[in-house]
Amino acid sequence: RINNQFSLSEYEDNLRIVSTQGDSWRNDTNNTLFIVKNNEILSSIGNLGKEGETIKGVRFFGKTGFVVTFKQTDPLYILDLKDAYNPKEISSLEIPGFSTYFHYINDKNLLSIGRDANDKGQQQALQLQLFDISNLAKPYLKSKLLVGDVYSYSNALYNHKAFTYFNTENLLSIDFVDYQKSFKGFKVFGISDKIELIQ
Repeated sequence: RINNQFSLSEYEDNLRIVSTQGDSWRNDTNNTLFIVKNNEILSSIGNLGKEGETIKGVRFFGKTGFVVTFKQTDPLYILDLKDAYNPKEISSLEIPGFSTYFHYINDKNLLSIGRDANDKGQQQALQLQLFDISNLAKPYLKSKLLVGDVYSYSNALYNHKAFTYFNTENLLSIDFVDYQKSFKGFKVFGISDKIELIQ
């Protein structure tokens, strides 16, 4: 099964697909990238993620793919897809929680939204993360901001149209619901070398 529309990408007449096979509750999942052309599998990268992890977020930007799996922690995998017959895993970064949506700011910065998690894999507050991807072989988490708590919610977690980034202003806006504080509205964040809540 595929996670959502971002698990599919057409590039240079090839279709890239990231899918999960199996069930996390039985710890028998296998997450795989396939590159397909004319109903033929040209190549694949299997075993993305640890035992029982499933795909939470995928984005393709040209010849590079970003994949997040999750059960207890969030491995972010960066894939080199320039050779459709020989795709490679460039690097991975393991951090708490998971990302559900990625926004490519430029060739140095990747922004994501998701949820934090504790050491048992239990989901916590919303989290925004800014990754430095200037060196794809050595990505690192530049900034992380927790928003609300485990009861907070944003449609931007699963609907990219609710994630609005204003490139010229370096601002991010998302809808936000905080059930504990009876708040329903929008949050605005400044994105520079770190993520800051503005309003």
